[in-house]
Amino acid sequence: MAIALTVYSVPWDELRAIPGSRRRKPVADIERHYGPRQSLDEMFGKAGSPLTLGEAVRQIIDGADLDPGWGTVYAYAVEAMCWSLGTMFEGQLLRREREAMDRFLEPRRCPVRLWDLGSRGSPVPIPEPGNPPSVGYWTPQEVSEAGPFFEEVSLEGAGQRITRGVEEINRWLEEAFEHDSDGLVGFEY
Repeated sequence: MAIALTVYSVPWDELRAIPGSRRRKPVADIERHYGPRQSLDEMFGKAGSPLTLGEAVRQIIDGADLDPGWGTVYAYAVEAMCWSLGTMFEGQLLRREREAMDRFLEPRRCPVRLWDLGSRGSPVPIPEPGNPPSVGYWTPQEVSEAGPFFEEVSLEGAGQRITRGVEEINRWLEEAFEHDSDGLVGFEY
């Protein structure tokens, strides 16, 4: 099974302020414009979830007690919030490529790990997802440390997969830098 990563560059402070904010605009945007909403609601229903995507988003925004049995639904809700707030980069790096990149980058003293971007946990409090997607992130501080590293890293002997991966990461970082205080949030499927 190929597990890919979808990454969002999002305004970090705005995302982190959503839980308990009771803001209605993100819910309305997601319910009106988020393309995967209906298919996700069908998938949730087949899995026996009492929640729709909109209800899960609303619970997070309202600061409600989240049902620990539905962490996967809440992970999709966090992704929908990232979609509403930021810029999406569809999964180009498969898990095995990210693992190979982390092995290549670690001895070069990379300040971040790609593993964290897909598997660190949610940047907003939700129950642990039991199924994909798993969630991870790089904070704005980590983004600012990663930027110079990825611009300057020597790719001598890296191979084509690593070179393509670094190019992809530089796209993510460039977008985050354009918005000054963005973090990166990744969803691994």
